[in-house]
Amino acid sequence: MSNFSYILAEINIADRATYAAYEAGFMTILLAHGGTLLAVDDEPITLEGQQPPHRRVILRFDSEQAARDWYLSDAYQALMQHRVQASEGVVTLLQGQPLT
Repeated sequence: MSNFSYILAEINIADRATYAAYEAGFMTILLAHGGTLLAVDDEPITLEGQQPPHRRVILRFDSEQAARDWYLSDAYQALMQHRVQASEGVVTLLQGQPLT
């Protein structure tokens, strides 16, 4: 049985033009590392609590190591500079539950 690992990103985009350069290269690098894009939402619905309506992204990887390898890869680190310049946010690694 496998435990997936997930990346949850909460991003406030300030400069859409610069962020577009990040988006243009994102999927190629994600797929090259075996990642799956599960969700992207610029207007998520908050069911409880107070949270600003920023972009939320959920990615899935086969393992924690695969997620770390993607995030720390030279290709992603170079691409990530566009996101850092264009936005503020939090990126979190989450452990999935065992599949039964």
